[in-house]
Amino acid sequence: MTQKDIHMPPEVHHFINERSKIWAEMDVARSHAVQLDQYSQKIGGVSGQAIDVSTPFTKTGNPSDEITVIVSEINKQMKQVDDLDREVNATQMQIASIKQRAKNVTVLLIVGIIIVIGIAGFVIISIIN
Repeated sequence: MTQKDIHMPPEVHHFINERSKIWAEMDVARSHAVQLDQYSQKIGGVSGQAIDVSTPFTKTGNPSDEITVIVSEINKQMKQVDDLDREVNATQMQIASIKQRAKNVTVLLIVGIIIVIGIAGFVIISIIN
């Protein structure tokens, strides 16, 4: 028996289409739930307190659409956080490099001063003798 052999009333097609739409929305919602769970693990230390949002993020105010917009905004913010984190790490590496160069210059300066004092001492001793 093929699908062509199955005859359904037109109103059943509406229910089938609606069911397909609901399942697609559920798949998107599951995807968002996974993303939000990953963000909560990455961010850590979140208080878990609910936030009262008085203005919706979308015109419809539909929870599914709201979550889609929120997840998108979180993605942008997390990318910005990652970029800033890389920038901080690069700056810290530059600071460590500058500190190491400062130590090297200090050691060379001390060695140079010791050599100059030593040479001056020999010169003074040779003049006295």
